[in-house]
Amino acid sequence: MRIHTLAIAALLSSSLAACGAGAYNGLGSDPMGMIVIHVNPYVADHISAEQYGVMTRLAQVCHRDANQQMAGVAETVVVSGVVHGVSGAISGNAVTGVIPGADAGVYAPYMGIAGGIAGATNGLALQSQAKVSVTGSCVNGDLQDDVLRSRMEGVHAYPSMVRTRNTSDPERRPSWVSPNPTQ
Repeated sequence: MRIHTLAIAALLSSSLAACGAGAYNGLGSDPMGMIVIHVNPYVADHISAEQYGVMTRLAQVCHRDANQQMAGVAETVVVSGVVHGVSGAISGNAVTGVIPGADAGVYAPYMGIAGGIAGATNGLALQSQAKVSVTGSCVNGDLQDDVLRSRMEGVHAYPSMVRTRNTSDPERRPSWVSPNPTQ
């Protein structure tokens, strides 16, 4: 019973900590929520609807490419969980040297389970952060290409670990996007 209580407590605390930091933003399906768009005020006051459409397309392609090339969520979670779980079990055995009369077999499972759950949660956060970073960096890199430079002058994209209000849905474009397609 004590192991279940410990496992539940570890899962809840690590998951809540990651959620509070916005660490799971990259696990979503809308890549526009992963980037912050900046318009240089010396070039324009806001982004046009056409430019926002270009940004949306770039973000979707960059996100697709990241998903195709990066390790899957399950792989990242399992590897991180196992590594942290084993190190937790080893540290549980180390307790015997600190607490006189402690039995190594008692602490190793508790620490192994807690470490495994924390490691799995860490794996989710790493997967998310990597996808956000790659998607945002890819979009900004594409904006620097000569092909887009004249159409997207002064527009930049940056990765955001916390979900933004941007969306790929053209019906729910942010209010700061100009309704005029060319402005």
